[in-house]
Amino acid sequence: MLQIPIVYVTDNNYVLPTAVSITSLLANKTQDTFYQINILGLQLADEHKVKLENLSSGQAQIKVIVIPENKYADCNKDTATVYVSGATYAKFDIINLLPDYDKVIYIDGDTLVLKDLRDLFITDLMDNYAGVVRGIYAGQKYNRYFDAGVMLLNLRKIREDNIYARAMRLINLGVQFKYMDQDIFNIVFEDKILFLPFIYNYMPTTLSVQKLANIYGLDVTAVMAMLKHPVIIHLAGLKKPWTYDEAPFADLWQEYFNKSAYKTEKLYKANISGRLAADDPSFAQREALLDSLSAYSKIKLSQIKQ
Repeated sequence: MLQIPIVYVTDNNYVLPTAVSITSLLANKTQDTFYQINILGLQLADEHKVKLENLSSGQAQIKVIVIPENKYADCNKDTATVYVSGATYAKFDIINLLPDYDKVIYIDGDTLVLKDLRDLFITDLMDNYAGVVRGIYAGQKYNRYFDAGVMLLNLRKIREDNIYARAMRLINLGVQFKYMDQDIFNIVFEDKILFLPFIYNYMPTTLSVQKLANIYGLDVTAVMAMLKHPVIIHLAGLKKPWTYDEAPFADLWQEYFNKSAYKTEKLYKANISGRLAADDPSFAQREALLDSLSAYSKIKLSQIKQ
């Protein structure tokens, strides 16, 4: 049986969607894989820790590592011109928090996993730091910019090249990135990334099939086939299905919520009918990313390499 280590990062505010993602992950696995699910919980309450660990079964083991409030308090105290969340630090700290793994799948909590992850995990990363999916709004100028919501991480290589130290030096430059951890991953991983099919990090979009084909270098037929069979849906827009009934994939997310350990929780949702074009998730995400890339493009690797 293939053992697949998987990592989530969450806190008390994001534990519900994370639990729904894990519910979908477990519901769609095959019998010949065993998931070792590691949840890095920032100041996570005991009640949430118990709920998540109780999801363990003969097909998966769930371990919650609670990260205390002061864990990263001193990381950039000398250059604290920008706010850096504990979640950002935790994502880079995976190599230290999970020292026994050489390769893991990292997944954001705002996802649905619809198929077994064997094929993703056995991907040969060679000497690349990660397997990732290209960001759909980066444009031609930044066509190697990737979304960090799903990553197949080569922890062995990341440790070997001391990428954690490089990331900490970058944080200490005091640059305010729009997508802090994502931008930093893009910078410190340089070009040592392997692009994966977008089925492993499909983000709802208003872009046409032809535009997606152009972005991913595929023909339209291939894109249409992949759109029908995503492996991981990344609900990366501003409107999330646990807050808006009209959000992308809201009905599907609700199905897994109803099977989750949090199914009795009350969801408070708003209506988004009649929203302005500028409130469209695709529009807002694209504009924010362009702002982020402006800062990202000014960083020189010589500033953080030693």
